Amino acid sequence: MKRCLLFSLSLASCQAPEKAADVDRDAVAAEIKTEADKYLQFLFARDLEQWTALFKRDGFEMIINGNARESYEEVATAFGKNFEVWAGVEGNWDGTRVRVLSADSAVFRGFFHGDIKLASGETRHYPKVFKTLVYERTDSVWKVASIHESYDPVSVVISGPNDADPSESGDR
Repeated sequence: MKRCLLFSLSLASCQAPEKAADVDRDAVAAEIKTEADKYLQFLFARDLEQWTALFKRDGFEMIINGNARESYEEVATAFGKNFEVWAGVEGNWDGTRVRVLSADSAVFRGFFHGDIKLASGETRHYPKVFKTLVYERTDSVWKVASIHESYDPVSVVISGPNDADPSESGDR
């Protein structure tokens, strides 16, 4: 009798949870695309305050070509320095997709192609940078929880006063 009771309780606790409310995936995807556009808008404006306001403070990470920046503060510091030497940024998203994981989480992925103009007069053309942004919604606000970016450094074309070798471009 005890075995049957324990077995019955175990089965009850292992049953699938109630089906979650249907998520309007199209609406969530549209919200995420708008958020990704803001990401570029603030990046282009080199507005560190608004750009980093898009990120979660706790648990945020960014990985660029295998180099991890594992905190919001580390990313804000690194890009603050980048924004000081960038004279302009322009470009577009291409081949974007949004995968809705739940009503409060989604993954945006796309290719960014564009130019970063440096204060030195040099321009770096990035023909294809693959980006993945993981979004989480907390208190009705979408925040980027994680960013992964990769590109082939050899594909970066550098032009300007120095006409440097693209293979020497290193990390932005």
